Amino acid sequence: MDLKLLLYIAFSLLVMAFAVPLSKPNCPEKCGNVIIPYPYGIGQECSANPSFTIDCRNFTNPKTPFLSSLDLQVLEVSLRRGIVIVNQPVSPMNCSTQQKELSLGKSLFRTPFIFSTFYNVLIVLGCKNVVTLLTNETTAGVCMAVCRSSGYTPTDTSCNGVDCCKTNIPQLLQEQQIIYRSSDTNTRFCGYAFLVHEIWLLNDYKKYKGLQG
Repeated sequence: MDLKLLLYIAFSLLVMAFAVPLSKPNCPEKCGNVIIPYPYGIGQECSANPSFTIDCRNFTNPKTPFLSSLDLQVLEVSLRRGIVIVNQPVSPMNCSTQQKELSLGKSLFRTPFIFSTFYNVLIVLGCKNVVTLLTNETTAGVCMAVCRSSGYTPTDTSCNGVDCCKTNIPQLLQEQQIIYRSSDTNTRFCGYAFLVHEIWLLNDYKKYKGLQG
C-alpha cells in the first residue's frame, strides 16, 4: 500500500524577487483551490521557466495542480516561506539482510529546489531496519528503532525510537539516498523510510501505525 505524505520543497530566495504580481497578466491565479503565484504558472507561458510550470489536471473536482517537472501534486505554494508543499508517494522497503542502497521519492538534482531542512525530517517506520541517510556518498544521519515489547502500548506520537525513529536532514539536500539492512526477513513488512514535515507525527502518525502489522 502507498502512503501520500506532505513534503516541503524549498526554492531559492532569489526566485522570490520575481514575485511582484500574483500571476502573469492574462494567466489564471488558481488551480482548483490552490493559489498559483508567479514564478509558478499554469502552463509554460505563465511560469518563469519549465521548473515552475503547473499542470492543472481536471480528473478531480476541484481541479488538481501538479508540478510538471516533478509530477508531484501541489498542495500549497508559499512565496513568503519560499516553499512548495507537495504530496509524496511512499512505498514499503523490501526486507533484506544484505545492505541495500535505495533512492526515496523524487530527485531534485538539476532543479532550483531543495528539500527543506527547516520543515522536513527523515522518518523510519518499523523496527527491523538500520537506515542511513546519505549525501554525496557520506553519512548524513542514522535512524534505528527498537521493536515494541509485548504489552507495550504507545501513549504519544513522538516517534521516540519504538517502532519509529527520526533524524534531521542536511542542508541543500536534493536527493533522498539511503542505505538500509533488515535484521529479520521472516515478515512481509520491513518498514517505510521517507522525508516528511514533522507535523505529520502530530496529525497522522496514529493512523499509519496500523500499516505496520
